[in-house]
Amino acid sequence: MRFSVSIPERLLKEFDRLTARLSLDRSKAVRMAMRNMLAEYKWTERMAEQVAGVLVLQYTFEEFRGKSPILRLQHQYHDIIISTMHIHLDEENCLEVLALRGKPERAKEFIEKVYSLEGLKQMRLTLVELK
Repeated sequence: MRFSVSIPERLLKEFDRLTARLSLDRSKAVRMAMRNMLAEYKWTERMAEQVAGVLVLQYTFEEFRGKSPILRLQHQYHDIIISTMHIHLDEENCLEVLALRGKPERAKEFIEKVYSLEGLKQMRLTLVELK
Protein backbone atom coordinates (compact mmCIF):
# COMPACT_ATOMS: atom_id res chain seq x y z
CA MET A 1 0.00 0.00 0.00
CA ARG A 2 1.26 3.48 -0.80
CA PHE A 3 0.81 6.47 1.48
CA SER A 4 2.28 9.94 1.74
CA VAL A 5 3.97 11.52 4.72
CA SER A 6 4.86 15.15 5.44
CA ILE A 7 8.18 15.64 7.23
CA PRO A 8 10.70 18.46 7.52
CA GLU A 9 13.20 18.55 4.65
CA ARG A 10 16.17 18.34 7.00
CA LEU A 11 14.84 15.15 8.58
CA LEU A 12 14.27 13.56 5.16
CA LYS A 13 17.80 14.42 4.01
CA GLU A 14 19.25 12.89 7.17
CA PHE A 15 17.06 9.80 6.77
CA ASP A 16 18.10 9.41 3.13
CA ARG A 17 21.80 9.68 4.07
CA LEU A 18 21.36 6.92 6.62
CA THR A 19 19.41 4.66 4.27
CA ALA A 20 22.08 5.10 1.60
CA ARG A 21 24.83 4.24 4.09
CA LEU A 22 22.88 1.11 5.09
CA SER A 23 22.15 0.24 1.42
CA LEU A 24 18.39 0.46 2.01
CA ASP A 25 15.78 2.07 -0.15
CA ARG A 26 13.48 4.55 1.55
CA SER A 27 10.45 2.23 1.56
CA LYS A 28 12.31 -0.62 3.21
CA ALA A 29 13.79 1.76 5.81
CA VAL A 30 10.33 3.16 6.66
CA ARG A 31 8.96 -0.39 7.01
CA MET A 32 11.84 -1.27 9.35
CA ALA A 33 11.27 1.86 11.43
CA MET A 34 7.55 1.09 11.68
CA ARG A 35 8.23 -2.50 12.78
CA ASN A 36 10.72 -1.29 15.40
CA MET A 37 8.20 1.16 16.80
CA LEU A 38 5.46 -1.47 16.88
CA ALA A 39 7.75 -3.95 18.66
CA GLU A 40 8.77 -1.30 21.17
CA TYR A 41 5.17 -0.68 22.21
CA LYS A 42 3.88 -4.29 22.17
CA TRP A 43 4.04 -4.33 25.97
CA THR A 44 0.84 -2.29 26.04
CA GLU A 45 -1.10 -5.28 24.71
CA ARG A 46 -0.12 -7.71 27.46
CA MET A 47 -0.60 -6.04 30.77
CA ALA A 48 1.57 -7.08 33.69
CA GLU A 49 0.79 -6.06 37.24
CA GLN A 50 3.53 -3.43 37.17
CA VAL A 51 6.09 -2.03 34.77
CA ALA A 52 9.30 -0.12 35.37
CA GLY A 53 11.64 1.64 33.01
CA VAL A 54 12.86 4.83 31.47
CA LEU A 55 11.40 7.36 29.08
CA VAL A 56 13.95 9.58 27.32
CA LEU A 57 12.73 12.73 25.56
CA GLN A 58 14.51 15.24 23.39
CA TYR A 59 12.75 18.50 22.73
CA THR A 60 13.38 22.07 21.67
CA PHE A 61 13.55 24.46 24.61
CA GLU A 62 11.82 27.20 22.62
CA GLU A 63 8.78 24.99 21.97
CA PHE A 64 8.30 24.20 25.67
CA ARG A 65 9.38 27.54 27.22
CA GLY A 66 6.66 29.20 29.23
CA LYS A 67 4.25 26.34 28.62
CA SER A 68 6.25 23.56 30.29
CA PRO A 69 3.84 20.82 29.17
CA ILE A 70 6.17 18.02 30.21
CA LEU A 71 6.44 19.42 33.73
CA ARG A 72 2.65 19.67 34.02
CA LEU A 73 2.31 16.05 32.90
CA GLN A 74 4.95 14.97 35.39
CA HIS A 75 2.89 16.49 38.20
CA GLN A 76 -0.28 14.81 36.95
CA TYR A 77 1.49 11.43 36.86
CA HIS A 78 3.64 11.78 40.01
CA ASP A 79 2.40 8.37 41.15
CA ILE A 80 4.36 6.57 38.39
CA ILE A 81 7.32 8.94 37.90
CA ILE A 82 9.92 8.02 40.49
CA SER A 83 12.77 10.20 39.24
CA THR A 84 13.61 12.78 36.59
CA MET A 85 16.74 14.29 35.13
CA HIS A 86 16.86 17.35 32.88
CA ILE A 87 19.91 17.89 30.67
CA HIS A 88 20.72 20.99 28.60
CA LEU A 89 22.21 19.63 25.37
CA ASP A 90 22.86 23.09 23.95
CA GLU A 91 21.12 26.47 23.84
CA GLU A 92 18.18 25.03 21.89
CA ASN A 93 17.80 21.38 22.90
CA CYS A 94 16.93 19.60 26.12
CA LEU A 95 16.99 15.97 27.15
CA GLU A 96 14.60 14.73 29.81
CA VAL A 97 15.00 11.31 31.42
CA LEU A 98 12.06 9.96 33.40
CA ALA A 99 12.20 6.81 35.53
CA LEU A 100 8.79 5.15 35.71
CA ARG A 101 7.26 2.48 37.89
CA GLY A 102 3.63 1.56 38.29
CA LYS A 103 0.50 0.17 36.73
CA PRO A 104 0.84 -0.45 32.97
CA GLU A 105 -2.48 1.28 32.24
CA ARG A 106 -1.25 4.43 33.96
CA ALA A 107 2.14 4.27 32.19
CA LYS A 108 0.43 3.82 28.82
CA GLU A 109 -1.85 6.78 29.47
CA PHE A 110 1.12 8.98 30.42
CA ILE A 111 3.25 7.90 27.45
CA GLU A 112 0.44 8.56 24.98
CA LYS A 113 0.02 12.08 26.36
CA VAL A 114 3.75 12.74 26.15
CA TYR A 115 3.83 11.44 22.59
CA SER A 116 1.26 14.03 21.51
CA LEU A 117 3.26 17.03 22.81
CA GLU A 118 4.26 19.68 20.28
CA GLY A 119 8.00 20.27 19.99
CA LEU A 120 8.97 16.72 20.91
CA LYS A 121 11.85 15.70 18.65
CA GLN A 122 12.54 12.18 19.86
CA MET A 123 11.21 9.76 22.39
CA ARG A 124 12.70 6.45 23.47
CA LEU A 125 10.96 4.09 25.84
CA THR A 126 12.38 1.06 27.61
CA LEU A 127 10.06 -0.77 29.97
CA VAL A 128 10.21 -4.11 31.73
CA GLU A 129 7.32 -6.04 33.22
CA LEU A 130 7.40 -6.67 36.96
CA LYS A 131 5.59 -9.63 38.49
